[in-house]
Amino acid sequence: MCQVSDKYKAVKSNTAPPAVVIEHSCLVARGHDWKFVVKCRTLSSHQERNTTNSCGWREVTDVFPDARVEQKHNDIVVTFPQLKEDIEIAAFGIPGTEDQKRMKMAIFGEKPTQGRDWKLKVYLIDDSTIAFKNVCDKEESFGNNLLTTLAGLFVSNSNEDIRIEINPIETGWKVKGNKVQGIKAKDAWHSLEHDSTGFPHCQFNIEHVGKSKQAFFCGITASHGRDQANTELVAYFEQERSRGELNQPSETLQTLNTTTPYVKNGNTLCSCSFQYKNSNIANSIGYKDIKRTSTSNRVLSD
Repeated sequence: MCQVSDKYKAVKSNTAPPAVVIEHSCLVARGHDWKFVVKCRTLSSHQERNTTNSCGWREVTDVFPDARVEQKHNDIVVTFPQLKEDIEIAAFGIPGTEDQKRMKMAIFGEKPTQGRDWKLKVYLIDDSTIAFKNVCDKEESFGNNLLTTLAGLFVSNSNEDIRIEINPIETGWKVKGNKVQGIKAKDAWHSLEHDSTGFPHCQFNIEHVGKSKQAFFCGITASHGRDQANTELVAYFEQERSRGELNQPSETLQTLNTTTPYVKNGNTLCSCSFQYKNSNIANSIGYKDIKRTSTSNRVLSD
């Protein structure tokens, strides 16, 4: 048996609390053999014991005989009677030999910089809204962003490692180390039993060897059993600017500052007029940002 959903909280109430909708990550297809159990534990007992996530769980209907549990494809709806204290609940599942788990491949990394190595973290996360949000929040705290769309992978109930491959790499870049890495299937199946953000991942280090090239492209594939997930990664390696360059306005902004008429009201700029014959420039995001900054933030001295 493995945990197949994140933990949800049901709070104590003088009346029956609202139903709890649990997202699970099991592939419920025709002929599946999944057996589901919803378990609960009190928050106080778990905190007092300071135990691991796998301890203290009891089946919901054993603790609350009047609770109602309904399976609805990828969700399980749990309705409780009046609760005297806060509890946590989660779904657990027992897979059949041919059953699979729904996961997503997600790739995170910092903004690439020309001439510097680039680290790509390839995650396999459960196919649920909470799992995706938790991992995004975790990676954003490290300064990493989601780099591609999510790609779905059905992970089989086997001991075979999940294969993650990056290929091809264009001339100008190379992968430090192996282009093929593995994630243990048991880590993917039991990822939620220790940490809600501790989903398995591997890392590829990209070395920028052709400094004249900036446009990067590669494909990344995850495969396990009879299924495969593919995604494409496109990035632009920007040139690193020095501290002095960062403090200097761009050439475009300098031109605007010297050629644009301003209307002064006290010490604050109220309005200005921009005219470009090239409509592509006038409608570009960068141009609009410059215009907005110039019209709202510039202070003129007497």
